[in-house]
Amino acid sequence: MTALRSNVMLFNIFWALLRTQTTEWQLTVSGHDRSGKVLLEVSRFFQNISSHSPVVDMTIESENMTLSFSFSVECEANFYGPTCTVFCNETFKDQNGGSFKCSPDGKKLCESGWGGPLCNEPKCDPTCGHGTCTAPNTCRCDFGWKGLSCTECVPLAGCQHGSCRLAHQCVCDSNWGGILCDMDLDYCSNHADVCENGGTCIADITNSYKCICAEGFEGRNCERQVSREGIDCAMLSCGEGVCIMKPTPRCEYPNGKTSDLSNRIDFLMVSVILLMVALCLAIITIVARLVNLAIRPIGLQQKYIYESHRDDTVSISKV
Repeated sequence: MTALRSNVMLFNIFWALLRTQTTEWQLTVSGHDRSGKVLLEVSRFFQNISSHSPVVDMTIESENMTLSFSFSVECEANFYGPTCTVFCNETFKDQNGGSFKCSPDGKKLCESGWGGPLCNEPKCDPTCGHGTCTAPNTCRCDFGWKGLSCTECVPLAGCQHGSCRLAHQCVCDSNWGGILCDMDLDYCSNHADVCENGGTCIADITNSYKCICAEGFEGRNCERQVSREGIDCAMLSCGEGVCIMKPTPRCEYPNGKTSDLSNRIDFLMVSVILLMVALCLAIITIVARLVNLAIRPIGLQQKYIYESHRDDTVSISKV
């Protein structure tokens, strides 16, 4: 009996159709000698063979030879899946900077800060409330919004005592009004002493407040005292003294002297009377001169001759 000779050969078989949708394979093994005589010819079908299948060991025997081998299905680089039809290339970089890793089954695992089917869409956490995510965790806020997540509204320019709920609002705080919340609606409570001399403060939308003055006082803040006759210190110049209403204006001086408005009024009345007399005299004088000018041309139309004699007599003759 002739001893069997064993020749071990290792070889790789690269299938021409690696990326197909089928998992059914046909394996045909044939052997010939140098004369062309068929030594071995076997054809086998394999089902459910994929890149995920384990290595298949196989032995084929014939009358003249025995062939033992094993095979498996492996995908080319960057192809994944049972039939090697899923493409995933980790070196791919989108123009926006997205990047990813490939899972064992070819799925794209986006790196931190990126999302989308191609991992080229930046993600912001938390999301941009009123803005656009332009890079990982980087928001570009819309007009009128601010903050890391664009959730803080920007109030109306010039808003003083207010806030906003939406962009460019000015929602006034309590007791404040106006477009810019700069009008104190409770001015009297915040400025208790604004009305002087017992005046009463009331709110006024137009001027913030209004003082109702006590009797004998006037002014926006009731700061001026008025006498019963309606005469106040504005009519009295005290020079180095100080005007005091008691109850009529009176000047008090550092040396202790005083003077009231009555003396000033008497002097004023006399001055007015004298002024009126002078004015009347001036008018009379002007009228007299005008009359004289009107009469003089008439008198010039007639000429007279005056002659004096030795006996001290004068004779007048008209020409």
